[in-house]
Amino acid sequence: MLDRDKNIYFGTRSGHIVGFAWSGKLLFDINAGSNATIDSYPAITGDGALIVGDTNGVVRAIAD
Repeated sequence: MLDRDKNIYFGTRSGHIVGFAWSGKLLFDINAGSNATIDSYPAITGDGALIVGDTNGVVRAIAD
């Protein structure tokens, strides 16, 4: 997913939620656990929270 500032966010099959700035700088790499296969498209709410779901049915909100 690409936000209005051209930052990119994605999840991995190994359970990581990752964000990169448009410059290539790593913003964050959150380890959601080895059993938390991230298998959904991230979404951004109106107030800027990143929402990500995994195959276990857990939905995570990441915000400042």
